[in-house]
Amino acid sequence: MLHFLHKEKGIFSLLIALFFVSLLGLRVSASDVVVNSLDVHGINLEGLPYFEAEKVLSEEFDNFLSESVVFNLNGEIQTSALTELGFKFDSKATIQKVYSEVYGDGIVDHFGTRLKNFVFPANVKPVISLDQDVFVKKLREIYPKLQGAKDAVVFVNKEMEVEVIPHDHSVLIDFERVANNLLEQLVAGNVMNEVKLQTINDFAGYTLGDAQQDAEILKQFLAKEFTIKYSKYPEMISEYEVQISPAW
Repeated sequence: MLHFLHKEKGIFSLLIALFFVSLLGLRVSASDVVVNSLDVHGINLEGLPYFEAEKVLSEEFDNFLSESVVFNLNGEIQTSALTELGFKFDSKATIQKVYSEVYGDGIVDHFGTRLKNFVFPANVKPVISLDQDVFVKKLREIYPKLQGAKDAVVFVNKEMEVEVIPHDHSVLIDFERVANNLLEQLVAGNVMNEVKLQTINDFAGYTLGDAQQDAEILKQFLAKEFTIKYSKYPEMISEYEVQISPAW
């Protein structure tokens, strides 16, 4: 009886050992290949080596971000490619997320993930970055009115005459909100047929009336004569009648 129990215990220990060896083997295989049922934007990467999966994703997202997005600014339609708007796919960061999802933090975690993915395929969101400065610059290029309001200007022309350039009220949009909303949609895998741009009024702070008043003050100042007294020695004093040059 003792012999039988000892033998049964040995078989059980062997089965446990084989179980953990198989777990280790499963995880080792996951270090080189996407062994789970996993997709990015609907692209199934299961069975692909990580370097091959990264290549597939790069090609797919190059095509995805080369698509144009349609903007509607109060009925004025313009289009621009997503890449021209500053969106960029990071293949290395994305494949690292895929690796982390597949490989897991440990043997048990990896095994649990594999069991779960038999029923629920894993979905990894792509890493897409956005250069806000490029986004704003491009939108202002296709919609010049989004340059914003311009203050009036008082200046002296080539003929040394005081001139005034009028102010210009304009409109703006919430560039950051529009850009972040679009980025969120792209990461989720949604392609927006049309992006409607909601404008807000942008008023000049320095208007034509202000500039004209200042121009008159400047003209009066430039018309005045000033006396400059210059003394090198107490007995030698020179006086000069001058006017302020507009070029100053």
